[in-house]
Amino acid sequence: VSTPLPQLEPTLKAGAVWARASPCFSRQLLGAFPPFPIMAPAVQERRCLRTGGQIYYGDVVESAGGCLERQGLGLQVFTARTVLGEQVVWGRYQGTFQKDMLTGQGIQRWYDGSVFEGNFLNGCLHGHGIFTWPEGSTYDGMWEQGEMTGQGSFFSKFEGKSMSGVFHRNCIRTHDGTWVDVLRCREEQRRARLRIDPPLSLLGADGSRPPPPVLRCRPEELIARAATMLFEPPFLVPLVLAAADCPEGPSPAPLWCLEAGDHGCIPLTSVHLAYAASEKRRRRDYAALFRKAIQEALLTCRTFCLVFGDDPGGEDVKNPDEAPNSWSVSEFFDDTSLPLDTFDLRHFHGFGGQNRFLPDDKRGWHCPIAEPGTPAHAPSPAALSEPAATPTGETAASPQPTVPPLLAPATLYLLHFALVSLRRIAGGLNDDAVREHVRIRLGGCIPLQRVGVIVVSAT
Repeated sequence: VSTPLPQLEPTLKAGAVWARASPCFSRQLLGAFPPFPIMAPAVQERRCLRTGGQIYYGDVVESAGGCLERQGLGLQVFTARTVLGEQVVWGRYQGTFQKDMLTGQGIQRWYDGSVFEGNFLNGCLHGHGIFTWPEGSTYDGMWEQGEMTGQGSFFSKFEGKSMSGVFHRNCIRTHDGTWVDVLRCREEQRRARLRIDPPLSLLGADGSRPPPPVLRCRPEELIARAATMLFEPPFLVPLVLAAADCPEGPSPAPLWCLEAGDHGCIPLTSVHLAYAASEKRRRRDYAALFRKAIQEALLTCRTFCLVFGDDPGGEDVKNPDEAPNSWSVSEFFDDTSLPLDTFDLRHFHGFGGQNRFLPDDKRGWHCPIAEPGTPAHAPSPAALSEPAATPTGETAASPQPTVPPLLAPATLYLLHFALVSLRRIAGGLNDDAVREHVRIRLGGCIPLQRVGVIVVSAT
């Protein structure tokens, strides 16, 4: 080293961080100038820190500015608070940090149930890793800046098929030269599975709908049972029925049972399908009924309720035991009024679906109101198997983020959702008889594969 001593001394005083970060640099300095003291490397210690909704427990070092930085192994928990002040775990990361960033090996878990195990670089999925989606689809391969890029293999749990090869920006090139956007195909299949009549190939290995579970409770237990069904595996939308001995209340049973408590529904958060169907026939703004009800439910943390009446109300029905076709939720599905994702609330919350209904000052992320490129209607079974090629033959980015947002919003607006049928069922019916009643009455109106039944009775 031939640098004059007066010029090098300021560098030593200001460059203590360099000496810690670069062993080679510090060895050169020590070998050239033994008399000059070099600041010791930052001492790594284990701390438990909390700021806002984030909790960290792990290794930290003190930066040159005197602040603590995450460096080494640690556990980061991201939390959020609901409108009622309840704390919700939004996600968690356990792994390596470098210079206060998620860098190195780690495991990230998101609110919607997605899991990534592999390499991170500055907070992005980068390097080799395995991503598992909530339904069980997986990608095992290389990542670049949060996108599937490089050698990898994608397995679709919906179709039971695998694709292997070289990926570029979430797309894979097939043997005939066309590009398939696997992320978009998976999203289309997920949405198609939420439909009333989904392709049988997307329902499971045997191609049949799973029978809905049947629970029974008393009126005072309904709110808690509905919340458990909605927010715990398998995350189903509760369909509430009243048994013959269910007592009456201010509203018809079992609707009055859902109107109690902090999470109960109110008239502003309830939509009667018979009235919505009549508004649609009159060519009025029926979509506003759903939009306003969902917004009120989000802002007040009350239950958004769709009510199927007992009387067809003059509708032409072939079978009096069946609800009219005009009451079908497929007649009202729209991303800006009644989203299909209300039957997949983990995805709805995880990707910011509530932002479409919240006022500007309540939205949690700076993101578009609707997911660009998301189909408003279910694709045909043939379209699901067709490759998604760009107009120019080149790959294009997927229309939605690969993973949900990592940071939780300041206030988490959760949608509580329930379906209510006002037609009572006979007392003493076993579970299979209850399922048969639901199939006949509402099989053409709701996606039964995404529903769990709760029977309310006095005993």
